Amino acid sequence: MPTQTDAPLFIDQLAVEAEFEITRVHGGRRANQRLAELGLPIGARARIIERHPLIVRVGETSLALGRGLAGKVEVRLLSGESEGKHQWCGRRHHGFHRKH
Repeated sequence: MPTQTDAPLFIDQLAVEAEFEITRVHGGRRANQRLAELGLPIGARARIIERHPLIVRVGETSLALGRGLAGKVEVRLLSGESEGKHQWCGRRHHGFHRKH
């Protein structure tokens, strides 16, 4: 049975201050293009600044992301992995049309 750590992790599930790398976009060409235009292509590294609204920092730039787009962006945590910090907000991913 899969564990919580085996499940994909998405931007909209991360806690404030979590640092991450984008690993996959569960969307079409437009979603990938939009993220690239914002400076968040696959491989980009960023940090969560706020959750409501969802704001991420990439380098010296802060960006607000809509929940729909953020829910399609799979990530890998960068900070806290070896320190054991809990940087997941605790919300489960229920597909693209879920309510939190």
